[in-house]
Amino acid sequence: MKKILFVLVICSTIFSGICNAQDSAVDRINAGQLAFNKFTYPANILFEQKLRNFNPDLFKSNENGEFVLDFNNFKGSPYEKNTFSLGFITDELSNKSVNIYLRYNIHNDEVELKVSLEKDEKIIALLKQHDISCTINGKYYHYSTYTDEKGIIKDGYLIQIYKGKNYELFKHLKSTFTPKKPSENSYIPPQMAKFDTTVLYYLKQGTTVFYLPEKSKLLYSKFGNQSPALKSYLSHKGTTLKQENDFVEVVKLLDSAN
Repeated sequence: MKKILFVLVICSTIFSGICNAQDSAVDRINAGQLAFNKFTYPANILFEQKLRNFNPDLFKSNENGEFVLDFNNFKGSPYEKNTFSLGFITDELSNKSVNIYLRYNIHNDEVELKVSLEKDEKIIALLKQHDISCTINGKYYHYSTYTDEKGIIKDGYLIQIYKGKNYELFKHLKSTFTPKKPSENSYIPPQMAKFDTTVLYYLKQGTTVFYLPEKSKLLYSKFGNQSPALKSYLSHKGTTLKQENDFVEVVKLLDSAN
């Protein structure tokens, strides 16, 4: 994989406020009018660069002489799906969309895109703005502001799971990298490097997005009085919600009570 991030600069009033208001971001993508900044790294150094500096064995050289991740040399993946899928980017303000190849980089919390699947096609990253969304494999990704499990306000990609009349359920994927660990002695085998993915769930009410705890008693204390059906459901689910469908059911019951 080529080094990323080339920042995708879409010249439109919607995204940059410096071009003619009649030219939407999607119009410029369709016309091929994409402008890229010089090859510079953002403030948070790209994870590929850091990985290759300290974990060169995770990479291999491809036919073009470029360093790409060797998925055989570690467990898990920094991506939700390693390959690109045909999806579409949507300009939320104009409601226009364009088809393009996409994949979600969990570790970098960014959406990568390619205009085609040609081997020499450059990989770039979608501009992180709240009025640009995308759909990959039928799933809706939106760059949103949310309050995390520690009460900290953050921005990141949320994946929509359920949309009701009053509430929406999203999930956020977090990736943690653990370097390989050599064998300490003949009794302890070496450990491969790995990427672990954690799923956190978020509830949207109005314009507010906040963390949805997995502990039944916390959900019970927060929402139990709003829905007798939800109260009954939580009392039979045990101490912790473990499946995505459990969270969907919680939000459906909460939504039907309002």
